Amino acid sequence: MKGRTIAIVGAFAGFATIVMMAGTLASAHNDWREDKLARFCGPERGVWITRAMDKAREEIKPTEAQLPAWNSLNEAVQAGDRQVAERCEEIKAAGRPTSPPERLARAEVMMATGLSVIETVRPAFEDFYAVLSDDQKAAADELTHHRRHSRRFYDD
Repeated sequence: MKGRTIAIVGAFAGFATIVMMAGTLASAHNDWREDKLARFCGPERGVWITRAMDKAREEIKPTEAQLPAWNSLNEAVQAGDRQVAERCEEIKAAGRPTSPPERLARAEVMMATGLSVIETVRPAFEDFYAVLSDDQKAAADELTHHRRHSRRFYDD
């Protein structure tokens, strides 16, 4: 159960994005990687997170009684997004790394940010998940399955 909860937290928090960003930032293949950096650090990131949260709310259908927990989760996810945005600004200001140690340092910053985001989001997600019915938990589980295996989670 704990592993499944962590997987779901990752889906809601954009953990996959952060992990991919860290790998992107550490890689030496600059043209493709810099395009990915622009995508993850660009304004689309906020749109992606909003779309993911909207889709999750649509699929899980939190009740009125569950809305405080949902709102706390959404606030935690938004706080995580702000953390990523701050790191992205620092990375942009530092410019393109010119050596492998610089790329690794950049990746370390983003991975540390990813861990911080998970530490922010996980308690709120666990509180939300705890108040869901079995059917709602199944819907949340299904969302994470689709997150890993298709673009359905993000597409309209």
